[in-house]
Amino acid sequence: MRKGDRVTIQGHDLTSEAWLATTDGQPKSKVAIRATDIAVSLRYDHATAGRATRATQRAADPQAQADAAVLNGVTTVG
Repeated sequence: MRKGDRVTIQGHDLTSEAWLATTDGQPKSKVAIRATDIAVSLRYDHATAGRATRATQRAADPQAQADAAVLNGVTTVG
């Protein structure tokens, strides 16, 4: 994931806080969640697995390339 990517968060213990800033007296607030799972959201975009792709590029023997392809979701019959 990169900055700006949409994520899906699952968790519990949703808390909110509100206070007045000490410098200018403006109201401030925050909402926090204790996350149990964070994953890339596929609702508006697609995800790519860079680790398996890099492993394929580094692999020299055919078995390692086939294993990396399966991890990357690509299978061939030959």
